[in-house]
Amino acid sequence: MTSCANPYQYLMFVQQWPKSICRMARCSPSARSLLEFKIHGLWPSNFSVYELKNCTGADLDLIEMKNNKSLQSELVKSWPDVKDNDHMKFWGSQYKKHGKCSDNTFPQLEYFIVSNQMWKNYNISKMFESYPKSPIVPGAKKKYSISDLLAAIKHVTKFDPNIRCKNSILSEVVICFNSRGRDVIDCDPAKTCNAPEIEFPG
Repeated sequence: MTSCANPYQYLMFVQQWPKSICRMARCSPSARSLLEFKIHGLWPSNFSVYELKNCTGADLDLIEMKNNKSLQSELVKSWPDVKDNDHMKFWGSQYKKHGKCSDNTFPQLEYFIVSNQMWKNYNISKMFESYPKSPIVPGAKKKYSISDLLAAIKHVTKFDPNIRCKNSILSEVVICFNSRGRDVIDCDPAKTCNAPEIEFPG
């Protein structure tokens, strides 16, 4: 367990591509029709330990979350459980594993509100589609260079993201923020997939 007294230094905002999740592992039937990147999590991190996990503190107040219908409606769109379609359980597990590590900065529901707003402001699918050099779109056997994927995002954010892949398939994109979640910062380039090009499945 990590003590919240050991502060994190920055935030990793992780968005996942549902089509890749469904291709590489089990996923819910509804996830197969999702056509944009969705939130995996907002992970407090520091430069020595990378992502912090399982910090001390209270678990997510599920009653408070269930009572906030408007937030639930937003999160079902931005942060669905693509594997089991059990959204509340997924949010609770992400908060327990990662969110508690920032509870001195973001009280419980604020953690989700901030994440949802990040998703609205930094929509990876829109960044790819609007890349001036050439639109980056998913499709059967579509492959792109890591450099183009990075450049499409940096064109908007002005900072280096991380691209994650599994078996040369694009799985996740990470945008890094300062500890308050207000400003984008450079991610560690060493954490980016080192394949020359990867598939972006449709």
